[in-house]
Amino acid sequence: METPVQQPTGKVKANFVRILPHDARYQRMTPEERRDNDRQPLFRGTISSPEKPDEQFEFAVWDYIGRGDKPFLAGPVRPLSTRAGVEDHLAAARMSDAEAARVDPETGEIEGNPYELNPNTIVIRLNNAKTLKPEAGELDAPQAEANDRRPLYWLKWQRGSGEKEVRGSLWDRAGRYGPFLDGTTQYPLSREEAQALTGPKANQTRKRYAKQSETELSR
Repeated sequence: METPVQQPTGKVKANFVRILPHDARYQRMTPEERRDNDRQPLFRGTISSPEKPDEQFEFAVWDYIGRGDKPFLAGPVRPLSTRAGVEDHLAAARMSDAEAARVDPETGEIEGNPYELNPNTIVIRLNNAKTLKPEAGELDAPQAEANDRRPLYWLKWQRGSGEKEVRGSLWDRAGRYGPFLDGTTQYPLSREEAQALTGPKANQTRKRYAKQSETELSR
């Protein structure tokens, strides 16, 4: 009997931090409160690698404009620590506009070289295949179901020297205390690795990871 090849996964979760200008709460802020708010990361969360899914790291991301005027999010990843003083610690690692302009959001790399990114950096971009706010009648039932299954964001975690890079996906969820992001991390799979996956859902799994490996998650 053939032994199934399992793709290990880690965890990633994030909460929104910065209040955006279209929010009524932003309109009620004083100028000083707006300045403080605008310095905050867009969201912050925790992430783990596929080999150690229970070993949590924290990250915070800010929005930038990358190569080709394409938007993306990026920020540092650090071992999980107490909340006190974290914002100052994380803000110290923000990219400059010049650094951000060299990042290709499609690959999460700097001009084709992933190793120019600072170690322990996360790069996140919107999933262009997802329709964010479909108009009534824009999608039929199968299309709407497929769209709902698509993640909102793709991510790349460039780790330290000698560690495998991690890719992942984030879905938008509705929670008790407001919207949040939830997803998984995994290693990019080559075509051969994707084809080696076996088990009851082998065909579906192979197609899913092969597509990710060749398009969204490949370099």
